[in-house]
Amino acid sequence: MRLRLCSGTYREKARQPGLEPDECYYLATKKEFPDIAIEVVVTSDLLDKLEVYRGLEVPEVWVWQDNHLTVYRLRQNGYDPFPIVSFC
Repeated sequence: MRLRLCSGTYREKARQPGLEPDECYYLATKKEFPDIAIEVVVTSDLLDKLEVYRGLEVPEVWVWQDNHLTVYRLRQNGYDPFPIVSFC
C-alpha cells in the first residue's frame, strides 16, 4: 500500500465549515479529500471536526487525545470509535 501525504484546508462547499488536519494521507492516488486524517486534540472540540469530516466522507480519522489513540471509521450513521493504544 502506498501512502501519499496531503495538506490544505478541506471543505465541501465554499460556504460550509472547513478544516485543516494536523496530517492527512491518500491511499494510492490523490483524491479531492484524504483517506486518512490525523488530529492531535489539545483544547478544541473534536465532535465539531468529526461532523465536518463526515460531510467530506473521509473514511478514517485518527485522533490522539489525552495519551490515547482512537481510530474513527466512517459508517452510515457517522463515525464509530475504535480505541487502539493507551499510554500512561
